[in-house]
Amino acid sequence: MQICKDANLFGSGLPVESFAVFGGQNMSYELKKLKEGKANILVATPGKLLHLLSEFHVVSVAEVKYFVVDEADDMFDRGFFPRNSNYYRPILAT
Repeated sequence: MQICKDANLFGSGLPVESFAVFGGQNMSYELKKLKEGKANILVATPGKLLHLLSEFHVVSVAEVKYFVVDEADDMFDRGFFPRNSNYYRPILAT
C-alpha cells in the first residue's frame, strides 16, 4: 500500500511504525503483527479490517495513534462506514 510505504519513509529515524492490512496478504502474518500492538499508524482496507475485527477479535490498538482507511472515498460513497462503524470504535477511541 502506497500510504503505508510513504508513512514508513517519512517516519524513518523516528519511533513510528506503520502497518498495512489489506486483501491478498498472509493472514497469519497480519494477525501476528496486530497482536504485537506496535503500530502507531494502522492503514487498512475496510473489508479486511472488518474481517479481522469481527472474526478474530485479536486486534491490539493500544499504540495506534492514526487510523487510515484506504479506499475510504468508495466506502463513504456506498454508505459503508455509518453502517459498520461499531467495528471501528475501539480504534477511533484511541
